Amino acid sequence: MGGSWFERMKAAENPSTSPDILRKLAGDEDVEVRVAVAKNPNTPPDVLAKLAGDREWEVRKAVAGNPEAPPDILRKLAEDESSWVRAGVAGNRNAPLEVLRKLAGDEYWVVRRAGARNPNTPPDVLRKLAGDWDWEVRAEVAGNPNTPPDVLRKLAGDERPCVRRAVAGNPNAPPDALVRLLRDEVEKVRYAALRNPSTTGEVHARVMVE
Repeated sequence: MGGSWFERMKAAENPSTSPDILRKLAGDEDVEVRVAVAKNPNTPPDVLAKLAGDREWEVRKAVAGNPEAPPDILRKLAEDESSWVRAGVAGNRNAPLEVLRKLAGDEYWVVRRAGARNPNTPPDVLRKLAGDWDWEVRAEVAGNPNTPPDVLRKLAGDERPCVRRAVAGNPNAPPDALVRLLRDEVEKVRYAALRNPSTTGEVHARVMVE
């Protein structure tokens, strides 16, 4: 496709661009244009399949993160040599459950962190990730709306303030965890718990009494 780089980029990024034009742009020599096509939710599945085999990992990562990427493509990219590509799959809401379970055991923390952030990651997987050695992974679990209450209670006592702060901001945090966090030694944690929509008058009363 002709035109300047700027024109090609604008077309590649535009969700209203026709599938035929996106199909042509998928073969662009510029990696940034191909990345933009790979991210576009209007890009046809056959084009995404082609880009999933691109020589540049940035393009494959963009496909992995595309919300319209079909499950079969995500299964393929879950085996990619690049941890950043696998992280894209782990964070994709369309990723099949068996893929999310597998990536939860990935050797690279960036992959596990992405899975811990995904709201479609099953509770049992989040329970496993809550014990991860990397605090950033635990912090993502602490902020995930799908994390079970008992796991949030445990993370409310994490040694890392950032993890406790994530629990404090989670609307699903149980009342007893919020009571604990409202007394936290770190001001930012207490402030997050104070602003939590689940921090009711009853919770405040418990802080005062207990």
